[in-house]
Amino acid sequence: MISILLSILVFLIFFVIHIFMGRYSIRYGCGIKIQSALLFMLGFLVYSFLCFQIQIQNPLYITGGALYVFSAILHFIYFTSPYLGDKSPSSEILFLLSGKKRMNYKEILNSFHDEQLIKKRIEDLHRGGYIVKKGDGYAATKKGFLLFGIIAAYKNFIKWNTGG
Repeated sequence: MISILLSILVFLIFFVIHIFMGRYSIRYGCGIKIQSALLFMLGFLVYSFLCFQIQIQNPLYITGGALYVFSAILHFIYFTSPYLGDKSPSSEILFLLSGKKRMNYKEILNSFHDEQLIKKRIEDLHRGGYIVKKGDGYAATKKGFLLFGIIAAYKNFIKWNTGG
């Protein structure tokens, strides 16, 4: 159990360091892409060192290490997806609707290229209560504005202006 808690603690510490490195690179215009990967590798080494120092037995060490590795991989997948062209249509639709009182279905579709993908996202947002159909158009609900606000606040917190 201690190895899992240690794994989570080390990951969170290096996650915060990663955010500060990202803010520094944005402020001073230097890239940190490879340094980010190296930072999380260093975090794994720190986790391993701490496990050996407190003498965690092998199966528990492996479980915590696997949790750390999977967390780091998921972190990279999530945060690099906008740079690889995988922007979230749901957040893009909410962004479009937050700038205007209302848009009709065609206006939303014309903002995107892949109609099938957007149809599914509109249906998902509608089913989830984030947007509502009003006449021939759609508008964001309070729940939709709240979600958009959380996403915008988080992106602002990490100083990330790309993607959804």
